Amino acid sequence: MPIAANSRRVYAVLFESDDVRLLCICVYMPYESDASSITEFQYQLSVIDTLLQQHPGCHVLVGGDFNVDFSCNWNNTLVLNNFCASADLFPVSHNDCSKVDYTHHFCMNYFTAIDHFLASDSLYKNAVKELFVMHDVDNTSDHEPLCITLELRVMRLKYSNVKHMLRPAWTKASDENISAYQSMLRARLNDSHSK
Repeated sequence: MPIAANSRRVYAVLFESDDVRLLCICVYMPYESDASSITEFQYQLSVIDTLLQQHPGCHVLVGGDFNVDFSCNWNNTLVLNNFCASADLFPVSHNDCSKVDYTHHFCMNYFTAIDHFLASDSLYKNAVKELFVMHDVDNTSDHEPLCITLELRVMRLKYSNVKHMLRPAWTKASDENISAYQSMLRARLNDSHSK
């Protein structure tokens, strides 16, 4: 179930079953450039913290572009480390299963690990099986896909308010379907022009 985070940089989804509740949060954090960017970084962490407070008892997985390299001595690195400690979240890159070398490059000359997954204690210790980066020559982004494998015992997920919307499958449409659709569009366009 999607959860409103009231942020352009933070998105959340809650997966629920009889066995497990998993809160997944995706982030795109601001790059550290000046005092206002540090303030914005702290604000986005407060958005994440609010989500955590609103959903107690959940396993938590936060992933995305944090624009923080844990090996660098940046202000936001300290802020994120403090946040992780207070929220009981663990950078999965610190887990023994991590095979991350870098997640971001600048013209293949400068390499950093600024994309991360943070996991709650139980996930970090018991469910994380693998963390790796897909280095693919076809990737045109300067960020490399960061992949995580979790092992969760779930019998069935509950879905609430799921709405199935029928959408045209143009690959299956017959000439008659396409003709009917074109006629309907012409009629609607004519109606809109006559008003």
